[in-house]
Amino acid sequence: MSEQQDPTRLVGRRCAQFVLDRLILTAGGFVLAAASAACIVLAVHTGVLRGGHHLALWLAYGILLPFIGVPLLGGLANEVWLLRRKGATMAMRVLRLRVVDRYGVRPTLGACLLRWVAWVVDGALFGLVGLACMLATRHHQRLGDLVARTYVVRAEAVAPEADAEPGAEAGHEGAEHEGGDGATAAAAPLLPEPAPGQER
Repeated sequence: MSEQQDPTRLVGRRCAQFVLDRLILTAGGFVLAAASAACIVLAVHTGVLRGGHHLALWLAYGILLPFIGVPLLGGLANEVWLLRRKGATMAMRVLRLRVVDRYGVRPTLGACLLRWVAWVVDGALFGLVGLACMLATRHHQRLGDLVARTYVVRAEAVAPEADAEPGAEAGHEGAEHEGGDGATAAAAPLLPEPAPGQER
């Protein structure tokens, strides 16, 4: 099945997104750690902070806290807050990817949290566990997508009007409209359910 037929066939682009998101956050942590170290050295030089053996302790805190805290807290903001608000992380927006539910609606806060927590497993072995899961599932979902019931698709596959509030899928699922011949038809999902016996 081609990428045009299957909007989730994006394993290579998702690998690039995984690397880019982490590079952005690591770079942010590095810059803040360097700025913090420079401020500490300046404060010691001007007498604001005590030097001597205290300098090493100040530098350890000033460098390690930003270098670890920015990727951790920034990752939470990127994978939960930004994903909930925009349907994409920073790197996903660059690479034209979107996270949606089966009806093309951006994920709920709970789904975003599930996807983020699942990185404990998906990120193991430098992300190889998540990659193996994407290669093994029908819609190329990592564990976080499976538990949150989300899909990563091309941005072009999602109609602009489909960017509704999360929870709207219930309306899609039950919505019916009148056809030209008077028959009713349910709203079509972005990703149809697999036939009985097929892998989800």
